[in-house]
Amino acid sequence: MTDRIEAKIDALANAVASGFKELRGEMGELRGEMGEVRNELSGEIKIVDQKVDSLRTEMIAMHFDYKKIIARVEKLGLTAFGGIQE
Repeated sequence: MTDRIEAKIDALANAVASGFKELRGEMGELRGEMGEVRNELSGEIKIVDQKVDSLRTEMIAMHFDYKKIIARVEKLGLTAFGGIQE
């Protein structure tokens, strides 16, 4: 009877060891896939950063152009109306 119990314990231990070995393999695959996703996202984030920088540059240029237009309109107003302000 003791031999059967030991055999069952050994079988159970082997099954648990096999499960852990399989789990280790799957975790390795998962780590690899996560690394691939991280690399892909890294590239995509760089592209988004570049686009944001480009938009920021365009906004600064537009703001500068806006300020130039406002200054020009104010100058024209002073010229046309001789400094009359509301």
